[in-house]
Amino acid sequence: MACGKWISTAVTLVLFLGAFTGVTVWTGHVEALRYKEKPKKHFLAWESRKRPEEYRHLKQYIRSNRRFDFSRERVISLTKSSFWNKRPYQFSTPVMSGSIIYVGADAGYFYAVDMRLKKKLWAYKTEGAIETSAAFDDEAVFFGDSKAVFYSLNAKTGKLNWKTVLDTSVMAAPLLLNDRIFVVTMSGRLFAIDRASGVEIWHTESHERDFGFTVRRASSPVFVNGNIYLGTSSGLIMAFDVRDGSIAWARQIGDRRNQLYDVDSKPLVVGDMLYVSSADGNLACIDPLSGKILWEISAGGASDPILHEGKIYSTEGDTLSCIDPDTGDMLWKQEFDDSGLSSPAGGRHFVTVASTTDRLYLVDSDTGDIMHERYIRKGSFGDPLVIDDTIYVLSNSGRIFTFKIREISSKKKRLVAKTMK
Repeated sequence: MACGKWISTAVTLVLFLGAFTGVTVWTGHVEALRYKEKPKKHFLAWESRKRPEEYRHLKQYIRSNRRFDFSRERVISLTKSSFWNKRPYQFSTPVMSGSIIYVGADAGYFYAVDMRLKKKLWAYKTEGAIETSAAFDDEAVFFGDSKAVFYSLNAKTGKLNWKTVLDTSVMAAPLLLNDRIFVVTMSGRLFAIDRASGVEIWHTESHERDFGFTVRRASSPVFVNGNIYLGTSSGLIMAFDVRDGSIAWARQIGDRRNQLYDVDSKPLVVGDMLYVSSADGNLACIDPLSGKILWEISAGGASDPILHEGKIYSTEGDTLSCIDPDTGDMLWKQEFDDSGLSSPAGGRHFVTVASTTDRLYLVDSDTGDIMHERYIRKGSFGDPLVIDDTIYVLSNSGRIFTFKIREISSKKKRLVAKTMK
């Protein structure tokens, strides 16, 4: 009897609460049922063009038939800037010669690491943090730091050849061309430096804006048809005569009505064409001789576009785009959970991007389908490097991660498909 009375009281209480908060309780119940079966985290390339509410209805479509083995190898740890730094940042991108990786760190060290032997060959202590990639040849490696110092080191021993002080910090990769090195500083000036001695030959004036938001204030320089090309925080792409730094032409790419419109990404040279990306999302194909814009598409960003397997790949926000370089047609788009994406890097039948949080993504270069995602502690502000079948990433935690990528054969694909059923 007591039990029945207790049950009756409980039912009455539930009904009372339901009457008092009926809308809230019932709505919460409906929402729980509605989201019990969540939509896919990632989507086919063409799916990403659809509106978000349509995603959940597209589960039955077949994904890419391509499959990859994705295995992590030994991790190389670099010196950290501080033990107490809970959120370190590494902006460098590794470069590779043979089995040797050259890379700088925020702690103010530049390294040569033999990835075949999995050990550091030498380390050089710099005056400031290193926030860009280097240029190199058989004899020397060249790079700048946040204290406006530019260095030339012996590539085999790490011994200092020379160093020179510029006007402001260096966050752009240098360009090595014949007997000169071309360096862009945060002031927006382009410096021509003698390769053997480090003596300045000439520099340009700054064409940067003096106020407002910007990413890096200027891009890394490239060379084509007798001119040096670089982007500015004013949204310009500029052509300078390689001989004396005089201006050949300038073209506005970024829309000045936007908050961010600078051209921080390295211009992409493909044959006789120049491809330029601005932080407001514009990607333009330009005739490098005249500066004429041949086509434009909304697929740009602050990261560097690349040419891979005959197509242009570009990242902006949380999106990776694939574009036809001849026509500017969008071939596919893919969206990710992370909004801070690196520049893409390409391997055999795949493209990879790293996020600034904690992910490395492997994408089918033909379809845009996401094939793998891997955890990388603290993410990366640098760009991944792909050599043959290996991906190298410098994470914000100060570690060089190495991943081996192998496409699975058709026979093995069938075995994998059976096990997944």
